[in-house]
Amino acid sequence: EELRARTPAADVEIQVDPSHLHQLMWNLCENALKYGRDAAGKAAIEIRTGRIAITERPFLEVLDRGPGIEQADAERIFEPFFTAGQGGTGLGLFIARELAQCNRAVLSYEPRPGGGSIFRLVFADPLRWEA
Repeated sequence: EELRARTPAADVEIQVDPSHLHQLMWNLCENALKYGRDAAGKAAIEIRTGRIAITERPFLEVLDRGPGIEQADAERIFEPFFTAGQGGTGLGLFIARELAQCNRAVLSYEPRPGGGSIFRLVFADPLRWEA
């Protein structure tokens, strides 16, 4: 198993409940370990942080090199009790998205170029935080 983290040279500041972020990351990394293995069975998870180019909003991504998610399933993965695999409850991504929304963040999925998945958490604009 391999876990890599990439962060920019500049600080990225976010406002989020630490326990919510912990649960979000747990759910996303656990899914990457379970479903994001390559054809040889190896799990290589990458975590990236940075800022969205246009909006400057901070983001955090969990990437894997697994088979990815079928497009028909991708539209439903954040629904409660939906699971495309065996052994899951179908609540992990639903809970992750709910926790993101509680913190004024957006959790989304997109296919990773070259194969795999990207789960991106985009946080609230720090310039608009309430005092």
